[in-house]
Order: sequence, then C-alpha cells, then structure tokens
Amino acid sequence: MFGRRPRVKCFYAEQSAGAYAGRADLGYRLVPVDRIVGSVGRCHELDARFRPLALTRARRQRLERIRRLVEQGVILPPVELYKLRDEYYVIDGNHRVAVAKENGQIEIDAHVIELLPAGTRPEDRLYLARRAFVGETGLGGVEVSQVGGYERLQEEIAAHRLSLAAEGKGQPTLREAATDWYRRRFEPVARMLVARDLPRRAGRTTGDLYLDLGAWRAARGREGSDMAWEEAIARLEAVYPAPSLWERLAMPWARLCERAKALWSGARGQQLPCSHAYAGPDGAVYCLRSGRLSRHQLPSPPAQGAERTAP
Repeated sequence: MFGRRPRVKCFYAEQSAGAYAGRADLGYRLVPVDRIVGSVGRCHELDARFRPLALTRARRQRLERIRRLVEQGVILPPVELYKLRDEYYVIDGNHRVAVAKENGQIEIDAHVIELLPAGTRPEDRLYLARRAFVGETGLGGVEVSQVGGYERLQEEIAAHRLSLAAEGKGQPTLREAATDWYRRRFEPVARMLVARDLPRRAGRTTGDLYLDLGAWRAARGREGSDMAWEEAIARLEAVYPAPSLWERLAMPWARLCERAKALWSGARGQQLPCSHAYAGPDGAVYCLRSGRLSRHQLPSPPAQGAERTAP
C-alpha cells in the first residue's frame, strides 16, 4: 500500500462519512486550486495531482491540448465542483485541474454546488455558523473553533454598528460595520497575539483567543473597573507561557511520532466509510470501487425549503 501513488480523495467516501441536508448552488466563482482535493467519478484513476495513474495516448493528448490552450491565453470553460465544507471535488474538469496544479495556478474558474451539513454534530453547527457569519459580514479571515463563537462576534459587530451610528457616521450597512470593526477592533488585537506567538502556544485560533480576552474584559467591567487589551494579553501570556528550550527541542520528535501513528492507523484501514474505501499513507480516504463507481447515486436534491442561494 505504501508503494502506491497517493490518489485524490473519493467524493462518495467522504460524503458517506457525514450527514448532509441539501444543496446550495453557489454559482460561478474563483476557487483556490489547492482546495480541490478529490473527484466525483474518477478517484480510482487519478493521483493527488490529478494526473492519470495510467497515462493512455488519449489522456496524454487531452492534457497536451489543455496545456497549449493555457499557454496561448485561451479562457477555458469553468470546471464543475462539489463543495464539502472547505474542500472541493471535481464533477467535470479533472484535466483542467491537473494542468492548473502543474502550473502552480492559484485560482480557477468554477461552478460550485455546496452540500450543506445537517447540523446534527457540533462540528456541523460550527461550520454552518461560520458560513452564515462570512455570508453576512464578508469576513472570511476570522477563524473560531468554539460553538457559539461566531454568534458572539456577530453580536459585537451589531453593537459596533450602533456605535458608529451614534458617532454621527450615518447608517452603515452590516458589512461596512464589520469591515470597520475588523480594522479597528479585531486586527490590532490579532497582531499583538501573533507577535507574542500566542495562537501557537495555546494551540487555538486567533479568534478564540480574542473571544477569551473579550470575556475577561467584560467580567472586569461588570466589577466596575476596566481592563486594557495589553493587560488582558499579559494575563493570557501567563496562562500559556513560552515553551522551554527542552520543550522546543522535543516538539519535532512529538510531531514525528504523531505522524507515524497516523500512518499506522491509516495502513490498518480503521473506521472507513465503506468496504470499498481504504486510508492512504497521507491520511486521506480513497475509493476502490472503480468498475462500479458509476452506480453510485448523486447526492439527493435538497428537501423542500433547503437553502439554494449563495452566501
């Protein structure tokens, strides 16, 4: 197994591992090429760079034709993708994705259909909350890993919007208020946290730490006194002290052990979504149902009232 070329992820294997309530047509957009990780119908015959495992004459000619068109500056049709959380799977356009990855292309034109999680698990609720937050505020760079975190940020942005109106700055839209909040409130604190390496030391996102600092400052305010951001960050540094020299030297060895453990678990093929799947040495799940792959049913249409519009 370890001699295999790593393959693209199998859409059906990944889909069966979760619960999805419907689909949303996100329309045409630019998609990061490095987020395209799998195929809907050809995962059994493509490697991780979307290159055919068996390069027949027809496939070679197809790739060469696309390369020539790209070199000539021809605009190719958008690829068709399914979106599962933050990853994309190719419905149509595997060769175009292969050439894009080969050329180091950053983004690619795509028509995207997203499968929406059912929201039955905490990670599903967190994903849906983040999706709603980005759709309403346009702030895609704020990462929170705690359930309820995005709702707290939305409340803070709503309060900031009211304060802007009270300052005589008109009636800003929610997105305008969110942009101003990010520039004046979140970004300065995030820079201080990153400068002190606190996200890595704490093993948490900058958004999570921002929420913790905000909770401490609010608690101090209820006691009748103020806590500056610098004081709150100093308190956070005491909670997550910098690692010692010995700890820093031990970190690479610990990561190596975790990687070896993950590889061993993958080789044993535990907790796979179906009998036709296997876990590769890179930790991804691949589908071996090559001959019968076409018999899989596409994701069911959304239930009545399910979301269909792009955020």
